[in-house]
Amino acid sequence: MELNDTVFKYRNIQASNDLIIPIILNSSVRHDIAFDNFDANISRDVEWLSETPVHEKEVIICGTGSSLNDCYAEIKQKQTIGTIVFSCNASAKLLRSNNIEVDYQIGLDPSEAMLDYFIDDAKNYLWASVVSPKLFEMSVNPVLWHPYLDWVIEKTEEIKKDFVYIGGGISVVMSALCIAYTMGYRKIHLYGADSSYVGNGYNATGGEVPESNLPVIVENNGKSYLTTYPMKEQVRVFLMIEKELKKQGCNIQVYGEGLLQDVFKQKA
Repeated sequence: MELNDTVFKYRNIQASNDLIIPIILNSSVRHDIAFDNFDANISRDVEWLSETPVHEKEVIICGTGSSLNDCYAEIKQKQTIGTIVFSCNASAKLLRSNNIEVDYQIGLDPSEAMLDYFIDDAKNYLWASVVSPKLFEMSVNPVLWHPYLDWVIEKTEEIKKDFVYIGGGISVVMSALCIAYTMGYRKIHLYGADSSYVGNGYNATGGEVPESNLPVIVENNGKSYLTTYPMKEQVRVFLMIEKELKKQGCNIQVYGEGLLQDVFKQKA
């Protein structure tokens, strides 16, 4: 899959091919912050996420893509018949403001920006071991999960405790897919995972994409999408995760309109 930028289309008239410039994606959070958070959180007396047997319940995973705003009635209807709701980051406040209960609020970001997304009435909390310790202090009976990172594995490999490592670390939504599988869910409904913005760069919260995120325009299936390099990468990672989870018996359904949904529909 190639999602090529369409903003920069200049070629030296003497060149025979495009100049390909690799881009390396690094975390915007300093590593020492994640390390300090981890050291504080790992010593807490909290449950660590471990594997749950397969069951028949279904789960909804919500990101903050703009299309989420068109899906609240549908999500609420699914919840009334027993579907569990996973909320990633700021989608928790959006769901709550639309009278949808959050069964699990999930966070991965080590920065204290996550504190602004916290809701105090989620039924459960699933915090990565690298998030701000304040989230654990604010939550009732939080469960800790470990992202699949080399340094996290190194620090925990000798610990005699029942737990699993969670992949998909390009974004919390991708990690939530892996968490859902670990928790025994095999039918997953994915909302608000657009991997693109609307208008001049807005997501479901109304937040505008900052210039520091390097917004770019890509074309797919005859449509243009405003996105960022990490969000483009999320599409690629999603296709990989969906393929692997499908092999393990999962059925992932994608809702809404956006770059990720468009690419996924083409693949189907």
